[in-house]
Amino acid sequence: MGLLNIGLQTAKRAIKTSQMGLEVTGNNIANANSTGYTRQRVVLEAGASTKLSPGVYMGTGVQLEGIQRMVDDFLLSRIRTATSDAASLSIQRQSLDSVEGLYNELSDTDLSSLLNGFFNSLSDLQNAPEEIARRQLVISQGSNLADALRQLYENLSEYRSTANDQYITAVDNINSLTEQIAGLNLSILRAEGGGAFSGSANDLRDSRDVLLQELSDLIAIETVEQTNGTVNVFAGTHLLVYGSQQHELRIETTNESNLLVAEAVFIDDGNTLDINGGRIQGYALSRDELYLDNMDRLNTMSAALIYELNKLHSEGRGLEVISEVTGTVCLDDADAVLTDAGLAFEPENGTFNVRVHNLNTDEVELLQIDVDLDGVGSDDTLNTLATRIDNALIALGSPLRASVTADNSLMIRSYRADYGFSFANDTSGVLAALGVNTFFTGSDASDIDVNAFVSENLNYLAAGLTDWPGDGSNAGRIYELQESPIETLGNLTLEDYYQSTISANAIATSVAKTQSEAADTYLDTLGNERESASGVNLDEEAINLVRYQRTFQAAAKLIEAINSMLLTMVELI
Repeated sequence: MGLLNIGLQTAKRAIKTSQMGLEVTGNNIANANSTGYTRQRVVLEAGASTKLSPGVYMGTGVQLEGIQRMVDDFLLSRIRTATSDAASLSIQRQSLDSVEGLYNELSDTDLSSLLNGFFNSLSDLQNAPEEIARRQLVISQGSNLADALRQLYENLSEYRSTANDQYITAVDNINSLTEQIAGLNLSILRAEGGGAFSGSANDLRDSRDVLLQELSDLIAIETVEQTNGTVNVFAGTHLLVYGSQQHELRIETTNESNLLVAEAVFIDDGNTLDINGGRIQGYALSRDELYLDNMDRLNTMSAALIYELNKLHSEGRGLEVISEVTGTVCLDDADAVLTDAGLAFEPENGTFNVRVHNLNTDEVELLQIDVDLDGVGSDDTLNTLATRIDNALIALGSPLRASVTADNSLMIRSYRADYGFSFANDTSGVLAALGVNTFFTGSDASDIDVNAFVSENLNYLAAGLTDWPGDGSNAGRIYELQESPIETLGNLTLEDYYQSTISANAIATSVAKTQSEAADTYLDTLGNERESASGVNLDEEAINLVRYQRTFQAAAKLIEAINSMLLTMVELI
């Protein structure tokens, strides 16, 4: 009777474990398409043997040790790292693609075409400077070029601002995910009894792995599982999650290049978040390097165009002499030395000429104005320069006067209709620096425009260097600027500098595309490995169904046989 009872208990345990196997297999099948689900399997072990007699032991069947997640933690760690790398490269690639689209090369409206169109109009003006239509074309082409430079700069600035906003959103999402992970750590800790039932909270662990995967898409992380079932999450050397405690981030801003740039810091200690991958790295690199570098290069090219062209234009004269001109540049302090006055273009020690025209007699008197910026003694301020010009005009007995406006700009004016003036031979660059008789206004791509002084009076467009109406020599000098190496551009021409920017972007885009595709391929490979190790294979589960079903049936047959034997024994008794 005792042996039959042992057999009955053995069969009973076999039925129960088979039922559990069927339940787990059914759960796997039901979750075959569930995101983040990890395949489970029942862990069975032989029960402890029982002693029948000295040296004789008999097995007691099977016992359930637990339900195990089929997970490779090392593979998950590799997937998270690959996810961070792929996400960062994807953002960088998208940003580079957007920059290439902004430049719109090989179209009729790209900057290269507009530069050529502007300088070609100057070449046409050189041949017929007295034709108003050609003067209007120069103004029109100059306006188109200035508009395109400003628009490109504004678009890059908007993209940079968008990347900054996306960075802030990413920080908010990191906080949300780390809070949820800390909450799941606590739930797992409770469900597994602080490690007493380690690995038993399978669904909670799946949910946590999904959140960790989402977090790795935002930022590169490392995880360390503790013996109590919780995981600590690191970003670089800093903890994002410690057990059930979240280390929350906040945003600090600094003003950089007219943008309040966001930076993530930890609330508890103020340390800066380490960013080594993920979408947040892509946003930061796009904002702080890619877009900003293109904005800087665009500004450098525009500044060179403005200053070098204005220096040439300020020395020329148009079809009529000037009766009044006010510099387009306003200083904060008219008593500040010009080299320290915050001018976008710094003048230097030198001279320039004021040519005083008597329109009744066609006589021209030449005044040389010294610009004292040699660093010895008292260098010129706007006030001292205006005074020196004014004193020279008074000494000449001319009706011209120089002064400083209420906005701290240089103004020169003729107080008689039969007198005018022009400029020549400026070796100091002070006229261009102060915006006197210039073609462009502004200091870089953000504010470049055609000076209303010439756009509203085409006769002031300084195509010549003499009083002869057919003189287009200054237009020719400006046209030659297109092919002239410029020191501030690394001795490249405007076109070459612009093309070097386009080439650098094209190379960077190609490299980013290759790296992004390689990262995606590697991530797909790891994903396939994970699917093989942890995913649900319906064919395998079908085999398991049959296996557990057969085990159940056999155990039932065993119970039926034992029951029959017990009945027989009862009848015999």
